Amino acid sequence: VHVPLNPQGMFMVYGSINGRAVNFHVDTGATSVALSSALADQIGLDYRKGQQEGVATASDVVKAWFVNLDEVRVGEITQRNVRAGVIEGNLPVYPLLGMTFLGQLEITKRQSLLELRQR
Repeated sequence: VHVPLNPQGMFMVYGSINGRAVNFHVDTGATSVALSSALADQIGLDYRKGQQEGVATASDVVKAWFVNLDEVRVGEITQRNVRAGVIEGNLPVYPLLGMTFLGQLEITKRQSLLELRQR
């Protein structure tokens, strides 16, 4: 999967969580896939059954629930049972495609393009 750098300097890619379309922010600095509780509600994810923890974001420590997503897909790459944090509120605006997904891939950066490959 080829992920170009957008004009705002972020690597964004379309994909899905449990079959529901999302626009991911590729974030190799994020420990796990992360999404807002607002998005989780919108896609029908019952996250409140997950394990609740405090997590450190760039600006604060916030409440989050950790769950396993049935399926995360980006292009032709599909992973099942992906650990994710659901952060209470509206942030992050775009779900973060973090290392619980990316750590299973080969990632190559070439100038303004990321290449993601299944190992």
